[in-house]
Amino acid sequence: MLSEVISNSALCTKIKCMLGKMLDTDDYEMLLKSSNVNQIAQKLKEYDTFSDVLQDVDSQKIHRADLEFYLQTEFILEFKKLYNFSGNETKKFYDMYFRKIELDMLKTIARDVNIGLVHKEEINKFVQKHISYDVSYMRSSASLNELVEKLKYYGRNKVLYNMLKTHKKITVFCNYIGVKKSLPFLPKGRLF
Repeated sequence: MLSEVISNSALCTKIKCMLGKMLDTDDYEMLLKSSNVNQIAQKLKEYDTFSDVLQDVDSQKIHRADLEFYLQTEFILEFKKLYNFSGNETKKFYDMYFRKIELDMLKTIARDVNIGLVHKEEINKFVQKHISYDVSYMRSSASLNELVEKLKYYGRNKVLYNMLKTHKKITVFCNYIGVKKSLPFLPKGRLF
């Protein structure tokens, strides 16, 4: 009991520290005034929060999907910091929340496969540990149909696989519908 209280105090302190590094309203307004993805990437590199993940990125050549990938990676690394500061009870909640992150990644992979975008970056070990499928294996799919076929080998994704297989033609939109239908406990409205 006492160890949970101490752990939660450490977590609250960590959250306060992280909040101080977040973008504020003025930062978002400045990003919205950018005319292209390259300008956004260049501006984000100036913030401590994103400097590590965008360090080796050429902001003049970056594609929107790549920038989204890097920002998603940063989000997960921030999530990892909270996870590491958490006690066992809190980690159970984070493990459940990671299912949403897992589905978001699957949606991104489906979109990338659909447009033929290939990611060569290695997936973070923390991420791979908490995700029920092999991200690199899923990214290697040549088509959405192949991606859906690969889902049947991963436990809890069998429900999603069975539902997507009922569609005559697999599209990114049907992947979106499949994800929403397979998770009825999530709130209504825009999830992704």
